[in-house]
Amino acid sequence: MAQLDATFPAGPADTGILAPMWRAYLLVGSSTASLSELSVALGPSSGDSHSIGDLPRRPRRIPAHVKVPPPRPFDWSKWTHRLWWRASRHAGVDGITRAIEALPGDLADRLRSRADLGDAVRLVVVQDMDGRDPHGARGFFLTTEALAWLARAGATLDIDQYADLVGEPDEVVAGYRPRLDLDWWRDSMAASLRLLEVRSREHEEEETPGVSFVRAASMERKAVLPPGTPDSLVALYEAVDGVSIVSVDDGYVIHPAAWLNEASERGHPERVVADGAHADVVTFGSDGVGGYFALAVDGGHVLYVPPTEDREAVPTVGAGGVREVAADLDAFLRQLLDVVDAHVEGLPA
Repeated sequence: MAQLDATFPAGPADTGILAPMWRAYLLVGSSTASLSELSVALGPSSGDSHSIGDLPRRPRRIPAHVKVPPPRPFDWSKWTHRLWWRASRHAGVDGITRAIEALPGDLADRLRSRADLGDAVRLVVVQDMDGRDPHGARGFFLTTEALAWLARAGATLDIDQYADLVGEPDEVVAGYRPRLDLDWWRDSMAASLRLLEVRSREHEEEETPGVSFVRAASMERKAVLPPGTPDSLVALYEAVDGVSIVSVDDGYVIHPAAWLNEASERGHPERVVADGAHADVVTFGSDGVGGYFALAVDGGHVLYVPPTEDREAVPTVGAGGVREVAADLDAFLRQLLDVVDAHVEGLPA
């Protein structure tokens, strides 16, 4: 629990960067090699990819009843490697350049070999610009070390910027923080946990019992949430149906949606005493030592309730370690991702 001891603000924050505004990936395009051949030479593709002869996927946004011309097979193969950086860093200022610096030198040499064979090797950077974001105009910066790595790889730089200014105000909004994209949060957390597992294994860290995972929500096992479940939790469970983080601090868990219906049977806190009065909470998570994370129905803040032997006692905020750890669920999820990212960043690449 040590990393979630502070209160994190709701609403506008100092940075507006915890959103999918930036994407960056290495791309190799080949008109002669198949995707499997590229993967043998470079390692598994970690992003959107295809092989010569594959058919393009039907665009998701086109309704099934709309007829489209038959797709033409690809006449080139595409291999990609997504770059990872700590989500709370500004991607353009130091996130992407740190990600490049962390890439192994032998990958640069293998990419150079493909470039020498005539394949296209590129670093693709995509920025979705938001007119309200005061940080979007900070630009894009690469250190000499990152540029040297790209030169060693024989890679060109492809920067794509997309501005959606329809309905935007005439000027930026100080302290603007976009609403957290929960699908992006789920995918980012999953990527960070995978990288954490790989780096921990490479550096022979002591293994932690259990497996970390992020389970995506699905229609097949979608649970009916209890009446009165706060909207923020309803939205969360539209994207995820459980998170387990076993190798960071004492561990963190976001419970499956079905557990919200079993709070009494499981002994999860359902009420706290705040300012001398009872207040309803919904327990949605826990840590590895028996403590709970609960969302206040009125107010929306997230509380930490430490483990106790007296399961019948109603916890009192401000006593026995019961405290607010985030001003809302959005702030809690951002901080939880950053706690994991900080752990990943602390391990050598």
